[in-house]
Amino acid sequence: MLRETLKNEKIQSLIVNPPLVVSRNRTAGEVIQEMQQRKTGCAIIMNGKKLEGIFTDRDALTRIAAKEADLSLPIEKFMTPNPKTLKEQDSIASAIRLMNNGGYRRIPLLDDEGHVKGVLSVRNIVRYLAEHFPHEVFNLPPVPQQLNRAREGA
Repeated sequence: MLRETLKNEKIQSLIVNPPLVVSRNRTAGEVIQEMQQRKTGCAIIMNGKKLEGIFTDRDALTRIAAKEADLSLPIEKFMTPNPKTLKEQDSIASAIRLMNNGGYRRIPLLDDEGHVKGVLSVRNIVRYLAEHFPHEVFNLPPVPQQLNRAREGA
């Protein structure tokens, strides 16, 4: 039932927050500061109405902090250009597959006209699963077929 539901349910049924959209000439420092203020893990980089890239908290760690990069440089130097995208009409199963195969935690979500409507995150999917399939989610061990070696409790 879970698998069939995920194939049939569309991404548009998930609760997705509006994206933080910035231009590609903003500095990395400005974008990181705005991400912190908005409490979001990524920013969508636009050139006019065209999606140019995505900058995530992971990029901030690996491309800026780890390399002690100059925060006054434009964000386009650190973004992931031409990110994979999903459409609101795509299935949740296809989103999970893309995230799993690509190692993505956040993917820009487009409407039928190609405008960025939000960013789909792993958190959105986990929240959906927990709300709609609580029995399956909360009764699974961290590792399938995991057995306790010792009895817990008194």
